[in-house]
Amino acid sequence: MMGFATLALRLGAVYCFVMALPGVARVTMAPLMLLSLALGESGSIGELGWGVATVLVSIVDPVVFIVAGLLLLVFSQPWGRRLSAGLPDSSVSSASSADFAGIAFAAVGVLVFALAVPGVFNRVVYLISLSSMDATTIPGLAREMSQARTGLVGAVLQLILGAGLFFGARRLAAFWRFLRTAGTPRR
Repeated sequence: MMGFATLALRLGAVYCFVMALPGVARVTMAPLMLLSLALGESGSIGELGWGVATVLVSIVDPVVFIVAGLLLLVFSQPWGRRLSAGLPDSSVSSASSADFAGIAFAAVGVLVFALAVPGVFNRVVYLISLSSMDATTIPGLAREMSQARTGLVGAVLQLILGAGLFFGARRLAAFWRFLRTAGTPRR
């Protein structure tokens, strides 16, 4: 049976993947942004260096969250055993495990939703302020608008995922239990 520590580590992995969602678009767009900088859209070589640094800094957060999520997912069982070593039996029955997973998914959903709301609001306000500017007099405004729209899509996806985790927590916990026991011989 899965212990509480292993379950908590796997839920931490899900949380890391959710937190990486808004930045996944930046990671996939980074090669195109670097190519446009290299082709001279930025102007001078000094701006090229600054643009490359900006692109690389913008992808650090999602890459860190993805790597952390993968590590938590892959090593959840050995780390969970190590965390719970020396403690009383931390295995849970299937009923309490499902209940605990449902509560945990709902809590993560609330947290993800709460973190996404200000991001959506800020990006909408930023897009409105950018749309009032003259694109012919401000260099790079079209690229900034494109990046702002991409960020808004990521934030809205995070908002939807948070609501889905909260309202679908029981179904997700049941699916999680099915995946855990799939292929396990019946006794």
